[in-house]
Amino acid sequence: MRQDVKKTLLKQWEIQCEGITNNTIEFNDDLNRSKRVAKAKKNYNYFVATYFPLIARKECAKFQIDAANHIKENPHTKALFELARGHAKSTHISLLIPLWLMIQDKREINVMVLASKSEEMAVRLLGDIQAQLVSNKAFISDFGNFKGTGSWANGEFTTSDGRLFIAVGRGQLPRGIKNNESRRPDYIVVDDIDDDEIVQNKKRVDKAADWLRSALFNTMEGGRGRFIMVGNRIGKISILANIAKRVTYHTIVNMLDKRGRIVWKENFTKEEVVEIRNFCRERAFQQEYMNNPIVEGTIFQERHIRYGKILELRKYKSLICYTDPSFKNSSKADLKATVLLGKAPNGEYHIIKVFADQTSVKNMVE
Repeated sequence: MRQDVKKTLLKQWEIQCEGITNNTIEFNDDLNRSKRVAKAKKNYNYFVATYFPLIARKECAKFQIDAANHIKENPHTKALFELARGHAKSTHISLLIPLWLMIQDKREINVMVLASKSEEMAVRLLGDIQAQLVSNKAFISDFGNFKGTGSWANGEFTTSDGRLFIAVGRGQLPRGIKNNESRRPDYIVVDDIDDDEIVQNKKRVDKAADWLRSALFNTMEGGRGRFIMVGNRIGKISILANIAKRVTYHTIVNMLDKRGRIVWKENFTKEEVVEIRNFCRERAFQQEYMNNPIVEGTIFQERHIRYGKILELRKYKSLICYTDPSFKNSSKADLKATVLLGKAPNGEYHIIKVFADQTSVKNMVE
């Protein structure tokens, strides 16, 4: 990281720490401490609301609580949380859930690796963790002072009880990571690993996914530990889409469910969703908020498409079926395409059925 960037980030971090200190309360009531701590260890929503007032401005959503409980209860999970933009992906998966695991009776984290699209992005996320550990008066008063050595700005730090936190950018060599007790990574978070540039290049996507599954994953001891990926699907071809085929736990959260209802209703209003959708337009809304990236053409675009009810075939004034054949069976041949259109009594043309594939002549005829 460039020194000028590092200097700016350090200044911002100091302001962040000051804000956390000024907006958290030190608990001095030892009588209630044991009850408060016991509840915080069991109840993720209570933990977040009690100790992180600057972050928990809205009630935790069910999908966030479910994610925390799954991660806590499955120490060897390989999980993907595919969450829409604005749904606190990094806040929970890369910050609050690791802190929740740190307070459990059983030692759940020894070495945490935080990976992102760039070293700078990973380091920023790491800074959020250290800021809470050294500045949050409520957290410190109930769970102890974790201030240790090292700095997030240099890519790693160690807590007072020997836990190691380290940041890596996409493609960096993370081999040989261990803490002072020779413990290997047991909590790896891959946070927003894709970007708009890489999803345009399948070779780069495949190379990055291979790095993730080999060099990064295998820093764990024999695959033992929590390997977690979080992000939204910004491209049909993406690292996230590649890894989705291989995880053991996969949850998808869009801004709207299949019935058009707001999923995180504690945070978004209907009016806000409508405003977002109108401003960024449908293609961007589908990509950023519905995990449905659409590759828009240069001639036929999403806004040209209109949907309606298909009639019974006998009710059309006329039907036309047209096939554009490619008589080669090679996988690199042009697509074979067939379209069935109908002219409705009101003069509309309906596209009833479309077939397009790089396939055999036999399949095309069928």
